[in-house]
Amino acid sequence: MRSNSHQATVSGHSAECPAVVQGRIGYRPSPYFTSPLLGAVLDRLVELHNWAIGDWLAVGSLLINLVLGTTVARRKLTQLRRRHRLRFLLPKDEVHLHIPSRDIGRHRHVVAQEDYEAAAVVQQVLARHGYRVGLRYVSPEGQIDLEPDASNVVICGPKNSPVVHELFQTLPDLRFIKEDALWFFQDLQTGNRLISPMDQEPKMDGDLAFLGRVRLPRMGQTPVLLICGIHALGSLGIATFLESEAQLDHLMTTVEGQPFYTVIRSRHSANHQRILETDIYLNPRVFH
Repeated sequence: MRSNSHQATVSGHSAECPAVVQGRIGYRPSPYFTSPLLGAVLDRLVELHNWAIGDWLAVGSLLINLVLGTTVARRKLTQLRRRHRLRFLLPKDEVHLHIPSRDIGRHRHVVAQEDYEAAAVVQQVLARHGYRVGLRYVSPEGQIDLEPDASNVVICGPKNSPVVHELFQTLPDLRFIKEDALWFFQDLQTGNRLISPMDQEPKMDGDLAFLGRVRLPRMGQTPVLLICGIHALGSLGIATFLESEAQLDHLMTTVEGQPFYTVIRSRHSANHQRILETDIYLNPRVFH
C-alpha cells in the first residue's frame, strides 16, 4: 500500500510534504516555519480548496499587507533608534531654534536668507522625529535668550554674536579665526588649519561646520547645540548629518552624553541646491 505522506530533504534535514486529507490539501507544520504571521499565511493557503478569484485576491491582499507591514515596522524602528540618539543632544521635546537677525535701518529686523534656509532644514529634520520646534532670533547685538525649560539649538557664528566669539576664545584646542577675508578653524592640538573646501585652490563643492553641545559664556548652565558653518552650506550639512543613523551612532557612542565638539564636512551639488554626503572631519572631542 502506498502511503499518503512523503519525505522531502531540505539542506540535509527531513521535512514533511503536504498530504491529501479527506479530498483536500492538508498541511503538517514544519519546524522551519516558526513565525505566527507566516503560519497564518500558510494556513490560509492550504485551506483553499476551490481556487476562485476571491481566494486569489484574499491571498494576494494578505501577502501585500505582510510585506508592507514589515517595511513600515522597519522604518518606524529606525526612526525610534535615531530619536533615541537625538535625545542625547536634545533631551526635551520643545526646541528653541535661534538664528541671527540684523538691523539694516528698517522698521523690523531682517534675517539673511541662507540663515533662514539652514534653520528651515534643521527644523524639518527635528520635526520629523517628534520635536516641537519654534524659531527664535539672536538680536542684532548678538544677545541670545536661552530657554532653560527647552532644548536650545543655536545656528550662529562669532561674527554675529560676541557670546559665540567668546566661546571660541576659550574652547579647548579649537579656534574659529578670521584672517584677512578668510574664516577657518584652527586645531591647536595639531596646528592644522581646517579650511572650507570652497575656499581652497582648486575650489571644491563642500564646506566645514562646527557641531557641539556646549555651554555659552555668561549664559548659565543651560547647554546648547551649537551649529556654526564656515559658510551657510556647512550648517545645512549638519542637518543632513543628523539624519544619518550610522554617523549619529558613532558620534553618540564616542561622546557618551558629555559636552563635546566636532567638525563636520559636507559635499554639495555644483549648484549648491543639495547636500550629497557628510562625514566627521575632526574626531569628536569631549571636554568638561
